[in-house]
Amino acid sequence: MQTRYIAHITIQAVTPLKVGSSKTDFMKDAPVQRDWNGLPMILGTSIAGVLRKEFDTTVAEEIFGKEKGSKVIFSNALLVDENNRVHETLLLEKSDFLQIFDNLPLREHTAVTDKGVARDKSKFDEEVVFKGSKFRFSIEMLEDKEAFEQLLAHIQSPAFRLGGGTTKGFGKFKIDNIKTTTVDTLEKMERYSSSLNGFEGETTTCAPKAADAYTTYTLRIKPDDFFMFGSGFGDDDADMTPVYEYEVQYDEHDPKKSDLSEQKVLIP
Repeated sequence: MQTRYIAHITIQAVTPLKVGSSKTDFMKDAPVQRDWNGLPMILGTSIAGVLRKEFDTTVAEEIFGKEKGSKVIFSNALLVDENNRVHETLLLEKSDFLQIFDNLPLREHTAVTDKGVARDKSKFDEEVVFKGSKFRFSIEMLEDKEAFEQLLAHIQSPAFRLGGGTTKGFGKFKIDNIKTTTVDTLEKMERYSSSLNGFEGETTTCAPKAADAYTTYTLRIKPDDFFMFGSGFGDDDADMTPVYEYEVQYDEHDPKKSDLSEQKVLIP
């Protein structure tokens, strides 16, 4: 039988994630992609597309397919709940934690003219997934161990991003966990389950990859007096308030405490 190299990968959003869908919504101009339970998800084709561009054309066609078919299969990346599980079947009732994702942050935008002023009737919004959210997906590679290891290396690269708006800071992830296994006998194939829960693989220690090809710049700014990024809304205390956004926080020791953070000021 053909040898299969399999990895189950859990990633966590370091910045908010923008994964748009083709669906329309009366309340939102650009809603995120959601699964059968109404939870945010990342399509496997999106992950494959991001990784494919990391290879030159000849190698990419050999791995991802053109005429002979693909050597690799990507599952959809599903949202991880407070119990470190994903939901691959229909949920009859969502936990309090999963209900958080019913109402996601909206980022407001407007188009501008060549004079730098807002274009008339050009305001629109985009739904984003909370920073801190975790997703899990699988990669299954036929025969080619070297290509499999290259894919895992690219996922751990500082440049790995998913979704739209990556040049604006969206879609950055860190590796939470990688588990790998090799299926090369009929006995192993019979025991193997494609479920993203309860995978009996070997945990791979994900030390940060050397980033010799990257230069990182950090800019720290301190206002001389005050600064204001208005939300366009007021409250009981002020006519104009800042833009606020939440982050998702997982609590591994007490899942019941997994929740949203306090509101944080957002500088768009």
